[in-house]
Amino acid sequence: MGAALFMFLVVSMLNAYGFDAGARMMLTGMIIIGIVIAANARRPAHDSHP
Repeated sequence: MGAALFMFLVVSMLNAYGFDAGARMMLTGMIIIGIVIAANARRPAHDSHP
């Protein structure tokens, strides 16, 4: 629920600043990709050796 609220607030902020729909979608996508990359960078790599 926290992530959904964060994204709602980001999109609301972009609306308030007057960004058009294309820019909002691009920025929202970049934020999502950045969060996924940051979350994976914090997780240590696992060896697949048995």
